[in-house]
Amino acid sequence: MTNLSDLFPAGAGKQVSFTASGNVTSSGKPVILNSNGTVSEVSLTAFSNGSPTAFSTTASLDGYPAATYDPNADRIVVIYRDANDGYVGKAVVGQISGNSVTYGTPSTFSGSNRIYNNMVCAYYPAFQKIAIVYADIDNSSYISGLTATVDPSDNSITFGTVQVGILDTGTWSGPKNRPSLSYDTVNDKFLLAYMNTAGNARGVIIDGTAFTNWGTPANIASGTTWEYVTATFDSNVGKWVIAASDAGSNLGYLWFGSVSSYTFSAANQTQFLASQPKYISLEYISSLQKSILVYQDEGNSDYGTCNIVDSSAGSSFTIGTATTFATTGTIDYTGVNYTTGVKALITYEDGGNSNKGTAKEATIDASGNSVTFSSASVWSTSSVDVLYPVYDPDTSQVYVNFLDGNNSGKGSGILLAPASTNVTASNFLGISDAAISSAASGNITIKGGIAATGLSSLTPGSDYYVQDDGTITTVSSSVKAGKALSATAINLEYTS
Repeated sequence: MTNLSDLFPAGAGKQVSFTASGNVTSSGKPVILNSNGTVSEVSLTAFSNGSPTAFSTTASLDGYPAATYDPNADRIVVIYRDANDGYVGKAVVGQISGNSVTYGTPSTFSGSNRIYNNMVCAYYPAFQKIAIVYADIDNSSYISGLTATVDPSDNSITFGTVQVGILDTGTWSGPKNRPSLSYDTVNDKFLLAYMNTAGNARGVIIDGTAFTNWGTPANIASGTTWEYVTATFDSNVGKWVIAASDAGSNLGYLWFGSVSSYTFSAANQTQFLASQPKYISLEYISSLQKSILVYQDEGNSDYGTCNIVDSSAGSSFTIGTATTFATTGTIDYTGVNYTTGVKALITYEDGGNSNKGTAKEATIDASGNSVTFSSASVWSTSSVDVLYPVYDPDTSQVYVNFLDGNNSGKGSGILLAPASTNVTASNFLGISDAAISSAASGNITIKGGIAATGLSSLTPGSDYYVQDDGTITTVSSSVKAGKALSATAINLEYTS
């Protein structure tokens, strides 16, 4: 006897016969249990993308289109400023089918009034509407808002009455002034985080069926040199996490944001970067109770960089090590959207590759604050501008709207399908004892048993995990296989 596993019969009483759906290619392969009782080998589907589709006939929109997903109507909503129609604000509904999107007819939401080129929208769960906020050129630059309702039967959108909100020098010109509209799921209120033309980073609370209730703007921080303000809501602690760039001191900061009635306040200012971050994106990942922070690092050759931010203490931040995801040149218009439990998709313009639209998947270590990245996936054939990603959970795709350099700068959208795996912590069944042809039956050593066939080069005493591509390694993942008993045997952990 040379191995500890020789003490046990294969499977240790936990071998069960199953019918395969698709080929199980050999012994030693992790498999999942399908809903119909069959099994399939763990596999990874590669990243893919559809083709760009224009949502506007206007060349060079002269604005920064925004988008959101309406889960009630199962539609994408895009808002933009139409340079060919008097610079009014318009909205258009997009319907996703497969890897393509079809748009309805654009509708004007600002009447005959011109708007500034930054605007923002978000889904309003309390009323199943879309909230839209913009700055009105023809009304003394008042920051105004309204709600809109999507009709999925004909992909149309109707608007409520425009509510004139606040006068706070809200011209919002340029990407660094792009506002952020983030929803508080505890109090059913929105935080509009923005930078006025005086350079103040500000926050104001908005709610109401028709967006009628506006609080008084309050500074997020003192000073007048702020840029790239954004926010996300931490539902675990019931506070916003806010990030911004101090152009005067060349530093990046975080804050917690809170609301009492309609009074907004920010606290716990914390530095996350000792140089200036630009094009900041911030997305809370509820399954990890952490946020992923993505930006261009001016102090490091404008490389694309990210940190994991743990805000679970509610009054202090734990900031993971800054990790670069793109080092080929200046990275512009970074965006991030949550995809699955420990993953996020980062989209950006790659200055080292003719500003082509590019994506990388970030995998966050569920037990810590580290991040690893996939290889780059280029999804455009020419330069792009002003990326704005939105996640569609129904199709597990990320919709990105952008200005398409391959189509006269027209506002366009494209669907990106992140790499996906068929394994989860709940459907992982065990390890195959032999190859099984599709529709044939064969034995699987299920969780709670000892798999001792088809495995090699294991380190006894080490924990092993199933990776998205079906390999079994010591790298932590959400799917734990078990502990190695020898170089060729794993005691499969039983959890459910």
